Amino acid sequence: MKLVLKVQTGSSVAELEMKMKDVVILGRGTNASHKLADSKLSNAHCRLVLMTDKLMVYDLGSKNGTTVNGIKIETAEVYIGDEIKIGETKITIHTVRMDKETVAALTFKGNPLDRNGKNLRLDYTAVFKKPK
Repeated sequence: MKLVLKVQTGSSVAELEMKMKDVVILGRGTNASHKLADSKLSNAHCRLVLMTDKLMVYDLGSKNGTTVNGIKIETAEVYIGDEIKIGETKITIHTVRMDKETVAALTFKGNPLDRNGKNLRLDYTAVFKKPK
């Protein structure tokens, strides 16, 4: 399985490829495996892990947080159509360059409306930070 992510910071757009069991640390510091030019990111902001049938995102205690579909998370599963936001950077799954099996594995099996914006339901994700 190969995943392609679209990473957009301002007008800059890049692709990030991941293979099964890849672990990618996004941030602006030397500890990040994928460095981004976004001043609102922590040095090691979040971690992405590609598993057999899902992409997981983990916030690494970042100052400005990590959101999935506008909801601040600690850990969450990410599906096609979801948007991860860190600082001023938006990350989405770029299906155009992926095989059908990967697209099928990363397609949310429930009602698509449950994955949009504020309708993201707690029971479809892992642990969420409680609002302060």
